[in-house]
Amino acid sequence: MRDHNTSTVRQLIVALLIVEDELRAARRSADLEQLTALIRRKQVTLRELRRLRHRSSAA
Repeated sequence: MRDHNTSTVRQLIVALLIVEDELRAARRSADLEQLTALIRRKQVTLRELRRLRHRSSAA
């Protein structure tokens, strides 16, 4: 199970890096709908990382 969590965390970190890159590009275009969607995706990803971290520290 631990390998699965490590893999999931790595995938979430990669997803977070991708969202950050997309956010940089979206800020230049000033597309508010795209910015909003990316910010929400970033929040969901961060929330999931925190949940996994909390779960692993509680175990």
